[in-house]
Amino acid sequence: AARSGACDSRQGGDRELGPRVIDADDPLGAFLSGEVRRGAMPGVAWWVGDVHETIASGAAGHATIEPDRTPLTKDAPFDLASLTKPLATALLATILDRERRLSLETPLGAIFPGLRASPFGGVTLRDAAAHRAGFPAWLPLYLVGTTRDAYVTAIAACERQGASGETIYSDLGYILLGFAVETAAGAPLDRLFAERIAHPLGLNRCGFAGRTGVFGDAAATECGGFHEKELAGPTARADGF
Repeated sequence: AARSGACDSRQGGDRELGPRVIDADDPLGAFLSGEVRRGAMPGVAWWVGDVHETIASGAAGHATIEPDRTPLTKDAPFDLASLTKPLATALLATILDRERRLSLETPLGAIFPGLRASPFGGVTLRDAAAHRAGFPAWLPLYLVGTTRDAYVTAIAACERQGASGETIYSDLGYILLGFAVETAAGAPLDRLFAERIAHPLGLNRCGFAGRTGVFGDAAATECGGFHEKELAGPTARADGF
């Protein structure tokens, strides 16, 4: 990640805004800082530039506000959430397809025996990657088990959504695509991303958090997962999720 040595650090500032690092001639920084002050988000970091230079960069507000307020720095990592789909899983699948180690035209039923008799047995990995396999958007799979087989069994029991070829955004297709990538490459997804994508590009602070604590300074992106609890329903709440 590029950093600008031209930005001045000014600690303190407005109580609502918190610590900030902003270039005085940065209109984007002024706008984003105003949004933090307005309460749109607790904190924000930005970088604008190209391979040759940094045009503007900075940070404002806080990385966490509960239980304590932690100042947000320009180097704080953020959760990329579903951007892992195109930036990690789909890209790795494309690399393996190019290397002829995994074909995106392979039917899911040929890779996952538990899907063969399901409505999804004949759809391809490419369909899953393009969100046109007919999967539901989301399921709380962690409530039915913790293994790959448990997840596949739960997905196989789903009803197909939409018409054939219709685009319906789904996490489930990318879970299966990730499993297929791991099987074809013989390594876990996080390691594959590090070795095949992040390290060659010099993205030393980009990766899967896992249980390593390497991203312990990441900015918080939710508080308590209340929205997901509502999506998961009464079963999740009864199980203490």
